[in-house]
Amino acid sequence: MKEQEDSEAQRQKRRLKKRKAKWIVRLSMPFIRCLYKSWRIKTCGFEKLDSDEVREKGVIFAFFHGQMLPLAFEFGRSNGHVMVSEHGDGELISQVLTRVGMKTLRGSTTRGGRRALLEMSRIPRKEILGITPDGPTGPSHSFAEGVLLLAQHSGRLIVPIAAVGSPAWRARSWDRFMVPKPFAKVCILIGTPFELPKRLSKNERATLAETVRQGMLQAEKDAWQVLGKEVPAVSELGESEVSPDR
Repeated sequence: MKEQEDSEAQRQKRRLKKRKAKWIVRLSMPFIRCLYKSWRIKTCGFEKLDSDEVREKGVIFAFFHGQMLPLAFEFGRSNGHVMVSEHGDGELISQVLTRVGMKTLRGSTTRGGRRALLEMSRIPRKEILGITPDGPTGPSHSFAEGVLLLAQHSGRLIVPIAAVGSPAWRARSWDRFMVPKPFAKVCILIGTPFELPKRLSKNERATLAETVRQGMLQAEKDAWQVLGKEVPAVSELGESEVSPDR
């Protein structure tokens, strides 16, 4: 009986959290849309998506959690699907993504992730998938290997993508979530795609995870160079950034 009461209390808590997030996003979206329309956006590397191989295999965009907002607006009408955490900030992010036209799948490598990865693997290849390998709890710019498993299972290419902006506000969260300021310069850059073999040993997977992470870091560095700036200290990383499966 107590377990049923706890379960009902948890459901009620989730419903309240969802309603709260919905109202927060509803009130803030006009401001966020105005911000987006003021940004001076430069896109780079998008020609890499035009090859027959990419169109045939499909893509998984891999990007860092703190760079999500500009990417959401850029790809909002592209029939894309993004894995969003079931953790604390996930509902807010899900509401924003839905309002700009993205579809969301709830899960992470710590909660509901296997279910979400299975659902993602069934999505038609012509539709874009997006995953943040350092979400939902960081550390920032780390790399959980779920995206590799999805690429192996689905046959899709992993495509690093970075979004940087200056000047920008940054949240005091683990990911230093970036919100470019009005009229900021923003660069969205696509890096080199990765094709994964169907079979990988544990050591091979760990090595490839670090290789893909480095590809994501390079895309971010290149994006900052397009803006004529150095990678800021917030993006400087520690040494242990690859995690097997959070």
